[in-house]
Amino acid sequence: MYKFLLCMRYLRTRWIALASIVSVTLGVATLIVVNSVMDGFTSTMQDRMHGILSDIVLETRSQTGISQPKWYEERIRARLGDQVSGVTTIVALPAMMTFQRNGNSHTQQVNLIGIDQTTFATVSDFSKYLLHPENRKQLDFMLKDSGYAPERERMQPSGWEYRAPMARYQKVVEQRQRNAKDIEQQRFEQLQQKIQEEANSQAQPDPVASLMAGPGIQIANNAQKISQFDPEKEQRTGIVLGINLGSIRGREPDGTVEDFF
Repeated sequence: MYKFLLCMRYLRTRWIALASIVSVTLGVATLIVVNSVMDGFTSTMQDRMHGILSDIVLETRSQTGISQPKWYEERIRARLGDQVSGVTTIVALPAMMTFQRNGNSHTQQVNLIGIDQTTFATVSDFSKYLLHPENRKQLDFMLKDSGYAPERERMQPSGWEYRAPMARYQKVVEQRQRNAKDIEQQRFEQLQQKIQEEANSQAQPDPVASLMAGPGIQIANNAQKISQFDPEKEQRTGIVLGINLGSIRGREPDGTVEDFF
């Protein structure tokens, strides 16, 4: 107790020493806070980077890739044993993506990565950021009926609930465009026939047109119609888009900024 009293008596008479102690205390406290924040930031950054990049990356500069990836995987597992938690094979290359939005065609450069849907989740945090709960458990490239990001109102409806009506709408638009072209073609043919009648000339037979009307061409056209892809009912193996590629940030009438999908 007497030490505290002596210190207080000393500091009351010497304000410079008191100010120095207070400044040093504040500086040390600030340093402790900054170090704590930076340690947390470093730890979070390392976790994020580790969720994207593997501890060991074996890559090649050849455009054909690694010819025997399974052989390298077996060698790595034989060398490291239980220390290996997962191994996967990917193919990364630049690509161009074209998509439709509001009736307009947009082209954008993307980085296309081909992955193994059964093993890619074991080497990264990729599955945690997928929007469908079933895909977080096991990745599947096929389109689900619905349920994508239920917490995002802007993404509803989604899945087949969105694709099927849009495919039907696109069919109607294409049919109207074909009807308009047919009407224009009929008008052109009528005008051409009228001109020919006025000129009293007969058109020479076109050998190419006669060949196009042959049975072989008709069979090929019928086969093409039979095998035509129907987006309303059928689907091919899909892709997983980054959230920035499938959304555009805009402003609501009230001034709030939202993502439009």
